[in-house]
Amino acid sequence: MTTTATLILRIGVFRNFFRPRAGGAAGKPGLDLVVAMLVLFKPIRLVLLCAALWAFATALVRPFAGLPVLVYVERDANWAAPLALLCVRGLATQLAGLGAIGSCQLVLLKDWSK
Repeated sequence: MTTTATLILRIGVFRNFFRPRAGGAAGKPGLDLVVAMLVLFKPIRLVLLCAALWAFATALVRPFAGLPVLVYVERDANWAAPLALLCVRGLATQLAGLGAIGSCQLVLLKDWSK
C-alpha cells in the first residue's frame, strides 16, 4: 500500500480518537488523546490493535443500550480504520496466520512493539 493511503488511514484513526468529548472529559488529555497522537506519529501495532478493539466494543455496546442497530453500523469506520492500518503495518507478514479477512490475516501475538 502506498504511503499516501497509509497516511490517510493514520489521519482517519487520529480524527476518530482526537476530538472533544462531551461532559467532564472535554479538554482534558486522556487515553484517547494518547492513542490519537501515537497512531499519527508512531503507529505501534499493539496500540492499533487496542484502538480497533476499543472502538469495536464501544460501537457494539450501543445497540445493547437500547439504541438502533444502525448506530453500530454507522460507527464501522471507527474500528475498521485502525484494523486496516494494522493490516497495512504488516500484521499478516509478521505473525503466524489463523484466518484471513481480505488480504489481512488475524494472527497470534508475536512482535507487537514495532
